[in-house]
Amino acid sequence: MLKQAETREAILKWIARPQYVPAKMLVVAQQIGILKEDFKEFQKLVRNMNKEGLLRFGAGHVIWPELDAEEDDRRIAGYFKRMPDGYGFVAEVELNPNSENIGDEDQDVFIPPGKTLDAATGDFVSVLLDDDRLAPRARHGKAEVRRRPKERGRSGVIEKILERKTRSFVGTYFENHSGNWVEADGRIFSDPIRIPDTGGCSVRDGDKVVMEILTFPTAWRGGEGVITEVLGPRGDLKTDTMAVMRQFGLSDRFSDEILAEARWQTEQFEKWEEAHRHLWENGEENKNFSSEDEPEWTKDGRRILKDLFTITIDPETARDFDDAVSIEIFHDGKTRLAVHIADVSHFVLPDSRLDREAFERGNSVYLPDHVIPMLPEILSNGIASLQPDRIRLAKTVFLTYSPSGVCLDVELCDSVIRSNARLSYEQVDRFFEGERGELPEKVMDTLAKLRYLAKLLRDRRTKKGKLDINLPEIKLILDRDGSVIGVRREENTESHQMIEEFMVSANEAVAQELVSAGSNLMRRVHKAPGMEKFDALGLFLEDLGIPMPQKADRFELQRILEQTKGSPNEFAVHQAVLKAMTRAEYSPEIEGHYALASDCYCHFTSPIRRYADLTIHRQIENFIMGISPKRNFRKIYDEGKHLTYREKNAEEAERELTRTKMIHFFAERGDMDLEARIV
Repeated sequence: MLKQAETREAILKWIARPQYVPAKMLVVAQQIGILKEDFKEFQKLVRNMNKEGLLRFGAGHVIWPELDAEEDDRRIAGYFKRMPDGYGFVAEVELNPNSENIGDEDQDVFIPPGKTLDAATGDFVSVLLDDDRLAPRARHGKAEVRRRPKERGRSGVIEKILERKTRSFVGTYFENHSGNWVEADGRIFSDPIRIPDTGGCSVRDGDKVVMEILTFPTAWRGGEGVITEVLGPRGDLKTDTMAVMRQFGLSDRFSDEILAEARWQTEQFEKWEEAHRHLWENGEENKNFSSEDEPEWTKDGRRILKDLFTITIDPETARDFDDAVSIEIFHDGKTRLAVHIADVSHFVLPDSRLDREAFERGNSVYLPDHVIPMLPEILSNGIASLQPDRIRLAKTVFLTYSPSGVCLDVELCDSVIRSNARLSYEQVDRFFEGERGELPEKVMDTLAKLRYLAKLLRDRRTKKGKLDINLPEIKLILDRDGSVIGVRREENTESHQMIEEFMVSANEAVAQELVSAGSNLMRRVHKAPGMEKFDALGLFLEDLGIPMPQKADRFELQRILEQTKGSPNEFAVHQAVLKAMTRAEYSPEIEGHYALASDCYCHFTSPIRRYADLTIHRQIENFIMGISPKRNFRKIYDEGKHLTYREKNAEEAERELTRTKMIHFFAERGDMDLEARIV
């Protein structure tokens, strides 16, 4: 058993030493001789000392001594990003987020060349800010002039690397008479890493490899490493994909234990499905529904929604179906939308192997030629997916609207559904353009009602200030081998906008219900743009002759976006507005979603591919059962940081492989003339 008083004194003495550098809790525990079996008590003691103000314990589980006010104000911690020219930036994280006031993390700290130690991108570091760190911010007013963003900001020096992100890097191996080296992929190191010895591995000049760094490079000396894996020749399609997966820490494999757990869940559900098949075999399905009808329930408390005509609308190539929708119009003019979301929480139990793996992955990753799922496919494409004509478990949100589109009522329930039709966005767009095709009458009637409601909701959200940034997504067209044979623009068509509006409405309603129950939750936070980014946007727009207001106002941004639609400057302006936005993140902070003009928002509608949604589903489960859905703020904060990072990591991996494939595509067509636009 841990001796509290003695351990408290040992901690304070250790961190008070002049040579002490802030370290992880586990490191401090080892340094003062805490036994493994006492570590949980040690953690609790450190947190109590933090609350008492005897030390500081915060982001990254790092212990800091309690500093005097001046020094405390100058020291921060954060994640480093190195640039090719030797300088870098540190994204600050709060050292002591005990309360719900986490603080502003928008302004990165500049680290000049020679002040970075040997930190690499992604390392968690301690920074001492320069004395002139609080450069004055430009304020907006008639008598003041905008200054370019580079004229202000914070700078500092890295004191200590608190935690390495990794020592393993992907790159291209080269050799000649002067030696062997690896050029790391991405903008991680400005110079190649020397490989003194290839260790007898079969590697050739130009191969993609994985290397382990032995000595990180600094401004004064080069780095050294050793090759741990040879991926194959650079330019080979499979090698390129594997290199990106290694570079970003992605795996498309699941352990045997996790797969066994997924198979067990599948077997259990298939038995349940067989036992409940009679629900859809007896009686008339999809009759005219009345709100006064008494709903049917299963023995385990699920509402049987066989009387709702239900459809899914997804990309043509989709295999996992997260969501389905139904709509009813009542005699009094009210409309009830039902948004059904796959009940992944039924199959992925808290702290199970499946759950821990899903959290670690954070989300599914959609590479140009390969999908890396968050969950094994037997779940994501099988029993959890809302496939047509299959009995499936869902969490359903009923949203009742007035004739003008005002939400009058929200109801949440566990449900059993069966999708009646699987539609693609392309099919629905053709129908909206007047092409009936072979769609059944019931499907067309449902689409017409959904379309009308979506327009009402979209108009109301636009009036609230939603920003409609129109940037078509670029999709690669691949052959069977994964080679690029073309590129297409994926427009945000009316069918996409319709489903998006319903999902946004469901996300917002669920968040509001949980907040009304007094719960913290994993919000999807999108803060208003900071003044620095807003200034940069203003300078850009002024160069284009577009007047920009002095005040950062979403309605003015909305006006500019609408004003430039269809113009030659549309892409450049919409891209600039997007760059001016802060990055959306997962956090329990009481913040809204700026771009969606929502004061309270979360992600609920994609639990097959996003872990954040799964956390919301579990809270809803408690809410439905009458159990308090409350969660610990700090735990949500830590989870949110991890999930935000995993989301960003997935996006960067997709961009990197897309860029690689496009380079090969254009290299093979060197004489191709293309039109381009400077943005």
